[in-house]
Amino acid sequence: MDSIAETISPATLHGRLFKLYQQAVQGGPEARQQVREALDVLADQAAIADVTDHEALVQRYRRLIELSARTPKPATPAEVVSAPQDLPLVLTSINPFGRGQLQLRCFLKWLELGFDAYTCNHGVEMEALIKLGVPQDRIMQLGDNETGKSLYGKPVPKIRSVLARAEAMFDKDLLLVNSDLYPATDNTGFLSAWRETGEVLALTREEVLSLDHTVGRICHPYRGGLDAFLLPRAALVGLLKELALFPVSNRMCFGIVGWDYFVGAVLERRLDATFADSRVLFHEMHQPTYSNVAEFNHYLTSMQALGIGLGKDHVHTAMEFANMIEDHCARNRPSRRPPELVPTRVEGESALSDEQLLLLEDLVTRAPDLVYAFGRSYVVSLIGGISGREDVSFSEIIARFPDTEYKRSFAQTLLVFVLMLHLRPQDDAPLTSAYPKGNMHAAAVRIIRDNSRENSDLRRNEVAKLFCTEAADYKIFNPRLFNVMALSCENDAERALVSEIRNFMSGKIEHAA
Repeated sequence: MDSIAETISPATLHGRLFKLYQQAVQGGPEARQQVREALDVLADQAAIADVTDHEALVQRYRRLIELSARTPKPATPAEVVSAPQDLPLVLTSINPFGRGQLQLRCFLKWLELGFDAYTCNHGVEMEALIKLGVPQDRIMQLGDNETGKSLYGKPVPKIRSVLARAEAMFDKDLLLVNSDLYPATDNTGFLSAWRETGEVLALTREEVLSLDHTVGRICHPYRGGLDAFLLPRAALVGLLKELALFPVSNRMCFGIVGWDYFVGAVLERRLDATFADSRVLFHEMHQPTYSNVAEFNHYLTSMQALGIGLGKDHVHTAMEFANMIEDHCARNRPSRRPPELVPTRVEGESALSDEQLLLLEDLVTRAPDLVYAFGRSYVVSLIGGISGREDVSFSEIIARFPDTEYKRSFAQTLLVFVLMLHLRPQDDAPLTSAYPKGNMHAAAVRIIRDNSRENSDLRRNEVAKLFCTEAADYKIFNPRLFNVMALSCENDAERALVSEIRNFMSGKIEHAA
């Protein structure tokens, strides 16, 4: 018989034991007997191998399973399970009914990096999770009372329940993350950089257009919320005690607005936490999945008890806390990106299709100065990102670019529009020059004029954004804006892009320039 030390790593043993624990608490006496027999085999192997840590881990799980047999239904284990490695435990909650493949990809990446990761879900979602591709032994099944079903009508995991599971079952630090965060790195060196910033951390995500094609100028921190929490075990215990003082914390659930602000506020005010940009937790931009922002009103009194939002309503309290996140992250931002945080997984031209490669070479031929100015790799990423995210509109993409370099921004706006014309299927809806009743075009033009009286670079860029947004998102062609945009070109590369726009539109509307 091979020894357990030779055949099973600590992480694998931990996963196997956890799966046995799940079988025991979910099944009847017959299932528990089968689990006991499996434990006996593992215990014998551990004894032969003479590995103390393995023997202790098996015995701890034996006690957990015997304890579960005395309770009428699965309960939170009271015993502590030893950590198989020094990396923090990663807990999240995958929604198998929305953007499932993206979440699965993120979850599997945590496992690939060596983290002990679990998704916490109600039992009714088990089948859907397994069908999605989530390993069954990586699903931490929750009971009814551990979800917000009675509050929200769906079994979304309660944050306090997930934290309590981590504290009771694992003797290690915790990284609590949203399920659509992708650790864009090939090593765990970012943990050292995080811990140099602070012992207890609330972290922002890095907003990107596409995980496969990271467009540098779009990739930036989103500081409107907190998406991950790094909690040493002592801080985890302290957080649970603090949250228990606030009845509203029982409302906190994955996927429900407000909980990240409240947890962040408790950590910052009571446990000396700080907020920082994660720099590696990539998040594909998308429309918010929640709509009930009034939910945050439930937290108002408790936030004020923590000294945040005094004398304000829930909207202004949220704004005040968002400003706190911004201030913390600005103070904690390093002068340069630490080398451990540089993502190493970047798709290049090999990921482009033949059609996309032809488009790239056409740009190089017709606007070589443009490609040189932006960088070939940047244009490649832009092509890949735009083609892969047909669900993101022109205005959503262009809004992500910083307006710090107006000369560059003008060409960038035109480039994004031209690429969208090439890469995205055009519907049959005809272009029109007529604006719908109640439109805001005149107001937009007035704002551009008033804000750019002494800045011609700003004006031409804003005109380009307005023209392209109306054409791309609303099928409106404004010939006057087009002429202003064309006359403001300063070099051959910009004129080539405007010419390309004209070529696309000249066959669709009679008075195109």
